[in-house]
Amino acid sequence: MATATSQPYWDAVHDRGRLELVRCDDCGHWIHYPKSRCSECWSDTVSWQPVSGQGTLVSWTTTWRATAPQLVDMVPFTLGLVELVEQKGLRVAAWLWQIEDVQLQLDLPMVVAMLDLPSGRLPVFVPDGKGR
Repeated sequence: MATATSQPYWDAVHDRGRLELVRCDDCGHWIHYPKSRCSECWSDTVSWQPVSGQGTLVSWTTTWRATAPQLVDMVPFTLGLVELVEQKGLRVAAWLWQIEDVQLQLDLPMVVAMLDLPSGRLPVFVPDGKGR
Protein backbone atom coordinates (compact mmCIF):
# COMPACT_ATOMS: atom_id res chain seq x y z
CA MET A 1 0.00 0.00 0.00
CA ALA A 2 1.33 3.40 -0.98
CA THR A 3 1.97 6.03 1.67
CA ALA A 4 2.33 9.78 1.20
CA THR A 5 6.11 9.27 1.11
CA SER A 6 6.08 6.38 -1.38
CA GLN A 7 3.25 7.59 -3.65
CA PRO A 8 5.61 9.21 -6.22
CA TYR A 9 7.43 5.85 -6.55
CA TRP A 10 4.17 4.05 -7.36
CA ASP A 11 2.99 6.86 -9.66
CA ALA A 12 6.17 6.46 -11.72
CA VAL A 13 5.69 2.68 -11.87
CA HIS A 14 1.97 2.73 -12.72
CA ASP A 15 1.73 5.86 -14.89
CA ARG A 16 5.12 5.96 -16.60
CA GLY A 17 6.32 2.35 -16.37
CA ARG A 18 9.65 3.33 -14.90
CA LEU A 19 11.60 3.19 -11.68
CA GLU A 20 12.17 6.55 -9.95
CA LEU A 21 14.01 7.19 -6.68
CA VAL A 22 14.77 10.25 -4.57
CA ARG A 23 17.93 12.20 -5.39
CA CYS A 24 19.47 15.20 -3.65
CA ASP A 25 19.29 18.25 -5.89
CA ASP A 26 22.33 19.78 -4.17
CA CYS A 27 24.93 16.97 -3.98
CA GLY A 28 23.44 14.34 -6.34
CA HIS A 29 23.30 11.56 -3.73
CA TRP A 30 20.58 8.94 -4.34
CA ILE A 31 18.35 8.22 -1.32
CA HIS A 32 16.43 4.97 -0.94
CA TYR A 33 14.15 4.34 0.91
CA PRO A 34 12.67 7.79 0.26
CA LYS A 35 13.32 10.57 2.75
CA SER A 36 12.77 14.30 2.63
CA ARG A 37 16.38 15.09 3.59
CA CYS A 38 19.69 13.99 2.07
CA SER A 39 21.65 11.59 4.27
CA GLU A 40 24.95 12.91 2.84
CA CYS A 41 24.72 16.72 2.89
CA TRP A 42 21.50 17.12 4.92
CA SER A 43 19.89 19.27 2.23
CA ASP A 44 16.10 19.24 2.17
CA THR A 45 16.10 19.92 -1.57
CA VAL A 46 15.39 16.47 -3.00
CA SER A 47 13.35 15.27 -5.97
CA TRP A 48 12.15 12.08 -7.64
CA GLN A 49 14.25 11.16 -10.69
CA PRO A 50 14.38 8.13 -13.00
CA VAL A 51 17.10 5.52 -12.60
CA SER A 52 18.42 3.16 -15.27
CA GLY A 53 17.09 0.05 -13.54
CA GLN A 54 20.40 -1.71 -14.19
CA GLY A 55 22.39 -3.29 -11.41
CA THR A 56 23.82 -6.41 -9.88
CA LEU A 57 22.37 -8.99 -7.54
CA VAL A 58 23.78 -8.70 -4.01
CA SER A 59 21.42 -10.98 -2.06
CA TRP A 60 18.32 -13.15 -2.50
CA THR A 61 15.98 -15.49 -0.69
CA THR A 62 13.30 -17.90 -1.84
CA THR A 63 9.96 -17.94 -0.03
CA TRP A 64 8.27 -21.35 0.10
CA ARG A 65 5.30 -20.53 2.32
CA ALA A 66 2.62 -17.95 1.62
CA THR A 67 2.46 -15.30 4.31
CA ALA A 68 -0.75 -13.79 2.96
CA PRO A 69 -3.79 -15.34 1.22
CA GLN A 70 -3.13 -13.52 -2.07
CA LEU A 71 0.31 -15.20 -2.30
CA VAL A 72 -0.88 -18.81 -2.03
CA ASP A 73 -0.79 -19.42 -5.79
CA MET A 74 2.55 -17.65 -6.22
CA VAL A 75 4.87 -19.67 -3.97
CA PRO A 76 7.65 -20.38 -4.30
CA PHE A 77 8.99 -16.97 -5.28
CA THR A 78 12.37 -15.31 -4.97
CA LEU A 79 13.05 -11.85 -3.59
CA GLY A 80 16.31 -10.11 -4.35
CA LEU A 81 18.37 -7.11 -3.40
CA VAL A 82 19.85 -5.35 -6.45
CA GLU A 83 22.52 -2.68 -6.23
CA LEU A 84 21.87 -0.10 -8.95
CA VAL A 85 24.67 1.21 -11.17
CA GLU A 86 23.87 4.82 -10.26
CA GLN A 87 25.60 4.65 -6.88
CA LYS A 88 27.49 2.21 -4.68
CA GLY A 89 25.15 1.08 -1.90
CA LEU A 90 21.96 2.15 -3.73
CA ARG A 91 19.93 -1.03 -3.35
CA VAL A 92 16.37 -1.93 -4.28
CA ALA A 93 14.47 -4.96 -2.97
CA ALA A 94 12.10 -6.62 -5.43
CA TRP A 95 10.86 -9.91 -6.84
CA LEU A 96 13.26 -11.70 -9.13
CA TRP A 97 11.48 -12.81 -12.29
CA GLN A 98 12.36 -15.11 -15.23
CA ILE A 99 15.05 -16.88 -13.20
CA GLU A 100 13.97 -20.49 -13.77
CA ASP A 101 16.93 -21.30 -16.05
CA VAL A 102 19.44 -18.96 -14.42
CA GLN A 103 22.04 -19.83 -11.82
CA LEU A 104 21.67 -17.07 -9.21
CA GLN A 105 25.02 -15.74 -8.08
CA LEU A 106 26.48 -12.61 -6.53
CA ASP A 107 27.03 -9.78 -9.01
CA LEU A 108 24.66 -11.30 -11.58
CA PRO A 109 23.68 -8.43 -13.93
CA MET A 110 20.01 -7.53 -13.46
CA VAL A 111 17.60 -5.06 -15.04
CA VAL A 112 14.19 -3.80 -13.93
CA ALA A 113 11.09 -4.94 -15.81
CA MET A 114 7.45 -4.08 -15.25
CA LEU A 115 5.07 -6.92 -14.46
CA ASP A 116 1.41 -6.22 -15.19
CA LEU A 117 -0.87 -7.76 -12.56
CA PRO A 118 -4.65 -7.42 -12.09
CA SER A 119 -3.94 -5.08 -9.15
CA GLY A 120 -1.54 -2.90 -11.17
CA ARG A 121 2.05 -2.76 -12.35
CA LEU A 122 4.89 -4.12 -10.22
CA PRO A 123 8.62 -3.54 -10.74
CA VAL A 124 10.59 -6.79 -10.77
CA PHE A 125 14.19 -7.57 -11.64
CA VAL A 126 15.20 -10.04 -14.35
CA PRO A 127 18.63 -11.23 -15.44
CA ASP A 128 19.98 -8.61 -17.85
CA GLY A 129 19.15 -9.57 -21.42
CA LYS A 130 15.82 -11.21 -20.53
CA GLY A 131 13.48 -8.35 -19.77
CA ARG A 132 13.88 -5.16 -21.77
